[in-house]
Amino acid sequence: MPDGGRVTVSIRKLDERAILSVEDTGQGIASDLIPSIMNRGVSYGKTEGSGLGLYHAKTQVESWNGLLSIESAPNEGTTVKIELPLSDAPPWFLSEITLQSPVMIVVVDDDPSVHKVWDMRLLALGLPFEMVKIVHFQTRKNWPTGTVQPRIKCVLPRGLRVLRS
Repeated sequence: MPDGGRVTVSIRKLDERAILSVEDTGQGIASDLIPSIMNRGVSYGKTEGSGLGLYHAKTQVESWNGLLSIESAPNEGTTVKIELPLSDAPPWFLSEITLQSPVMIVVVDDDPSVHKVWDMRLLALGLPFEMVKIVHFQTRKNWPTGTVQPRIKCVLPRGLRVLRS
């Protein structure tokens, strides 16, 4: 953002909806362009814009029963809001994690983002480092030799497995 501008991203819950806001202190958009800026082929502020970005964003958000809106003022900035309905957690989601220390948690998943989520979630528990050991593997083939191979205790939807040694 030129001249020390600022971008602020926030999310909040309002009733049964999640509201994601992205606000900037940039050049803003003229009020007469706001009604058409999300139409296919309409571009603003870019010399080679195709006019597909906001159109596709709006179309996708609406396909999720959501709403995308833009508020802007020239020389003040723009706020883009995405409102989405909240949904029930999937059956495999764990709303609570109870651990007895010391414990080893093994995360086996081919998606690196899943490993990050588990790291953040377990870190948020605030447990002393020596109480929890987290081990990550991309596949079971990466399991270290010489360690006990876990037996699958139960299989939950979407590949989540509870193991016991």
